[in-house]
Amino acid sequence: NNNNKKNSLRIKRRCRFRAMHGTARSFQYAKRDTTKSFLLSVVRDPTKKAMSRFYHFDVSIGQKEPTDEYFIDTMMKFHNKNSLTYDLSMVDLKWAKPPSPHTEEGRRYHHKAVADILNAYDFIAVTERLDESLVVFRMLLKLDLHDILYIKARSSGGWSNGNDKRPCVYLVPSFVTPGMEEFLQSPRWKVTQNSLDILLYKAVYTSLDRTIDSLGRDKVAAELERFHKAQKAASEFCRGQILSQCDDGGSPVSANKNTCYIWSEGCDHECLERFVIPEDL
Repeated sequence: NNNNKKNSLRIKRRCRFRAMHGTARSFQYAKRDTTKSFLLSVVRDPTKKAMSRFYHFDVSIGQKEPTDEYFIDTMMKFHNKNSLTYDLSMVDLKWAKPPSPHTEEGRRYHHKAVADILNAYDFIAVTERLDESLVVFRMLLKLDLHDILYIKARSSGGWSNGNDKRPCVYLVPSFVTPGMEEFLQSPRWKVTQNSLDILLYKAVYTSLDRTIDSLGRDKVAAELERFHKAQKAASEFCRGQILSQCDDGGSPVSANKNTCYIWSEGCDHECLERFVIPEDL
């Protein structure tokens, strides 16, 4: 019918490479040709991800006071509810009210949801083990070392892009009060908000370990050491050549002078293109 034709045309017109915000369902990744595409993503510890979001958007950009009451209210908001699983799943999981993981039905639901995600993706990296993930990714796809190089950029205590009124925003270092810690260890957070995400994170973490075992831990360790040496050499080579959207003093750098792809992202790409990995690495 006409709707199917429109959907078919819409899929065919999409870019061959996509890296963006959104959900797997919204981009119809379930309909991709698995023989002609490679689907990958990254997961982060659910609590660390939510904390980062809170201090970046609410405290640093939104200039909110990080009181225990405001923190808990924000962490219980919609966007912190099993968001990893919701974004990566190919189907609508009704994430707002998943069955309790303490029931047999709930356990089956949770394990199936996570297993379906693991089976749908070709590779999922772990933020807390990013370098390991990149090295394993390179080994699996037989990529060049240069393909996975990056130079560490912004972090808390530095500056990042903001909004029209405040183009450069100081990233307030995060901290956890006793009241925050009590909430983060409670069932309200671990079960009500994140039962699916916690299980997904643990499964991806374990999957990465198993992949390392299959490749050989000694081989991966050797490649990881080589990667870090190349990364150090690249950082030294690029010193003073990477210009972010904000300078070290918090003043904006115009688009025609900074070296970023967009906002404060990928500011190292021009320098890394010029960098040549030493032959003795």
